[in-house]
Amino acid sequence: MNKEEKFVIEEKLNQEFIFEFIKLRHNLGLTQQQMANKSNVLRDKIAKIEAGIYPPNIKSLFKILGPLGYTIKIEKIDNKNSQISVENTWLYYGVVNTLEKNNIKMIEEIKNVIISSRNKVAYEVNKTMLLAYWNVGRTIVENEQNSNIKNYKYMI
Repeated sequence: MNKEEKFVIEEKLNQEFIFEFIKLRHNLGLTQQQMANKSNVLRDKIAKIEAGIYPPNIKSLFKILGPLGYTIKIEKIDNKNSQISVENTWLYYGVVNTLEKNNIKMIEEIKNVIISSRNKVAYEVNKTMLLAYWNVGRTIVENEQNSNIKNYKYMI
C-alpha cells in the first residue's frame, strides 16, 4: 500500500467516524451543548470533533460516550458497506472537498499549511504571554525595590 492509498483509507475512516458521531448525537435528539453537558466536556470539544478539527483520543471518547450509554467497538473494516455514499468526499477542518486521486497531494499540502500556521500562532501567543508575564514580574519587582529603598532611607 503506497502513501496515497494509506492516506485515502485513513481519511475515509475518519470521515465515517465523524459521520457516526454526528448521527449518534442526532439519534439521541441532543444539541452539541446538551451532549457536552451530559458528558461533562465543553461544547467546543464536541463541535471540533464534528468539524474534523479535533481528533479525539480514546479517553475523550470514553468520557463523551460513556455517560450516553455508548462505548467504542473495534471491528474489521468493510469497504463495501461504507456509510459514506460518495467515496471521494472527505472533511478537512470543516471544509468539504470532493477529491480525485490526483488531488490528494494538494490536500496534504493544504493540511500541512494549516497545521504549520496553527503552530506558528500558538508559538507567537506563547511568546507574547511569556513577555507579558515577564513584564508584570519586572514591574512588581521594580515597585517593591523602590518602596524598600524609600523605606530604607527613613530607617537610617
